[in-house]
Amino acid sequence: MSASRASESSRRQARILAEPCKLSSRNLPQTEPRLRAFAQRCPRRATSYRGLPLEELEVTLVEVHKHSGDVRRLREKYDSILTEDDERRREIRADQAREFDRIQRMGR
Repeated sequence: MSASRASESSRRQARILAEPCKLSSRNLPQTEPRLRAFAQRCPRRATSYRGLPLEELEVTLVEVHKHSGDVRRLREKYDSILTEDDERRREIRADQAREFDRIQRMGR
């Protein structure tokens, strides 16, 4: 690896490492209140719906469906962030391996 490529690799690593973690620094503070609201709105498993009028059951079903969709979208958002983070980590490891190999070859 040439000196310019090694320098480019080092700059890229520094940039990646300097970026704030998307999960904790940007999204979690905004998401935590949403998660608490989800938990409060979530119907309890022990709840019995026997004897409720059909209209109330229908409203409850719609609310549960909406809640489920909100939770799914939030999970997908974080799955995407974690996948991106994993990719960044693979790039860093690959850059480190190339740099290590370059240094090993220089020592021979």
